[in-house]
Amino acid sequence: MTIRNWTVLLALLAMAGCSGGGSAVRFFIIDPVANAPLRSDAGSSLAVEVMDLQVPQYLERPRIASRTGDNELVFSQNNQWGDNLRKNLARTLARNLSVLLDTPDVSTPYNRSTTQPAYRVLVHIDEFEQTADGHTRITARWQLISGSTGETILTDQALLQSDTALPRDHAVVVASLRELYGELSVRIARSVVSQMGGA
Repeated sequence: MTIRNWTVLLALLAMAGCSGGGSAVRFFIIDPVANAPLRSDAGSSLAVEVMDLQVPQYLERPRIASRTGDNELVFSQNNQWGDNLRKNLARTLARNLSVLLDTPDVSTPYNRSTTQPAYRVLVHIDEFEQTADGHTRITARWQLISGSTGETILTDQALLQSDTALPRDHAVVVASLRELYGELSVRIARSVVSQMGGA
């Protein structure tokens, strides 16, 4: 067989291998949700900083995690986060808070502001996944910190879960997590509003 024939044969084999591969990888992110402002008189003078947002290390992997039983996780081969989840959640929280608090001045570690914030928010996400029984769940704790004194003025937590069990379809699961995260954003925003005397 000539070199030309070998070259053609190898090219055909390579094409066959590509066409016969596994399913394509799907990539997801958590987008902001559409919410009405909790107060419309905060105005542009209010500055808030998402000081930090932490997630468990297993959630910082590209592959999306789900629970399959007690103390057991599975990571999807073909469904992955399109961005670092911790950074994605911090940016999305800032955008949600900007709408809810009616202010453009909500900063993150990835988007600093020169304005002295009235409040800083520190968030710890403990769960952000589909559970073994099919529900999506977010558990989180957060601290509201005075921008002027640095003192913690409020500590709160939330356990948010889908009303029904969902299929093991990552597009459906991520959409549900997005809605739950929107609700978490509302609760954090209410913490700020309560300190402003507007609850």
